[in-house]
Amino acid sequence: MAKRSRTSGANPWPKPESERIRIGRQWRDCPEVVLANPDIVNRRIKETWDDYDSLFYNQWLSVSMQPMHIADQHALRELGIYDEVTRLLERSGLGRITTTHHNLYPDLVCQFFATLRFFFPPDAEHTGGNGTLTFMIEGVRYRLSIRDVCGIYGFPSERDNVIIPPAFSEMKGFWRLFGAGEFSGNKVSHTDIRHPVLRYMICLLSNAVLYRNKPGKVRHAELLALYYLISEDITWQSHGDLLRDLNWGAVLVEQLLEQKNTPFTLKAGTLFRVGSLITPIMRFCGIDCERYGAISMPCSMDNMHMVSATWIGSDHQWLTRNDFRSQFQVFLPLPELADIRVGSDGLYFLPSQPQPVVSRRTTRRVSSTRRGSSSASAAAGFSSSACRFTPPPQVDMDPVQRWIVTSIQTLWDAFADLSRYGCVRPRSPTSPPASPPPASSPGLDDDFAEIDAYGDD
Repeated sequence: MAKRSRTSGANPWPKPESERIRIGRQWRDCPEVVLANPDIVNRRIKETWDDYDSLFYNQWLSVSMQPMHIADQHALRELGIYDEVTRLLERSGLGRITTTHHNLYPDLVCQFFATLRFFFPPDAEHTGGNGTLTFMIEGVRYRLSIRDVCGIYGFPSERDNVIIPPAFSEMKGFWRLFGAGEFSGNKVSHTDIRHPVLRYMICLLSNAVLYRNKPGKVRHAELLALYYLISEDITWQSHGDLLRDLNWGAVLVEQLLEQKNTPFTLKAGTLFRVGSLITPIMRFCGIDCERYGAISMPCSMDNMHMVSATWIGSDHQWLTRNDFRSQFQVFLPLPELADIRVGSDGLYFLPSQPQPVVSRRTTRRVSSTRRGSSSASAAAGFSSSACRFTPPPQVDMDPVQRWIVTSIQTLWDAFADLSRYGCVRPRSPTSPPASPPPASSPGLDDDFAEIDAYGDD
């Protein structure tokens, strides 16, 4: 059960919600200096609110917040992956945290992260069973054990490991089972994961228990957690001992602690989406959340979200890539490919005849009187050519060859983008006419006719 104690020192509460706290000039003018001072950051945990807490609270008031993204049942069923995603979430104990919407209370979030600390008792082993999370709400200090956190979110509480290992020796080999290209930390994105079950799962992780303010890139922790989730279902070389006793409560607490400095590092215009995740903690501690202003609109990884993230096209076809970075679209659902329990070969997810995504990045000026017929003929030509097009053969390449192919493709896309946005204007093969067209001829339209594919991340 959560422990709490009333502060006895200077306490700014009660005060109006979201009102800044007056602090001394030495704290207000140089927050970076404060953050760099280990004597302040690692100061002894006391029962009193201090200027350091006020500094963080004031900074947190400027952060824009929205509820976290959760799984969307309708989208999962349309993709044909509902059963597999649900099975993995329930087996790992992540079902409650990734599927339940909670209201967001911004001022409570500011108080929580401003005062958030974590400690182990002296001489105690640093395991999940011994750690304690502490924070203050309205001048009251609360303490939660890691086991309390596990109970709040439905995590198995008998596991003792605290953190996810930073890497394992076969990480790149594991990535090749389902990812496009070579794995390089913070350089590959979620859209490089071909299999819809794995892409959806890793995105759920990055929005919840492994939250980052920019969840689009695949990080080592996410890849290791994904291996932990599916290691029982695949026949690949086992490294399960690394994550045998993973404690999701300890992992979540570690991620929350990493968010404490967010107001000093978050880029302008970026939304902070993990705040609603602490609402169950507030309710567990008996805090009356209803007295605070709330953001109650749910956010989920639905079809609109997946179109925006270029997971699916506007026609709801799954977008994926091969090792050559060529983009394809796959009609879902495909039940025969969605089940990952068939072994490691089932993770590759590239059907034998996927439909290629044709990119036309050139822009041409057309006449308004001919646009209708030109568009119709172009659509007919595209349809017929797409039916005849076959994907390039799968050729094994060494890392150097793959790097050369990827570099050439990147340069080509860059030149195409420059041409598309007018930075480079293609020269006409013929000289312009010496005199203007006669009055009877139709005038040239200033608009552009363009057909564009789904761009890379």
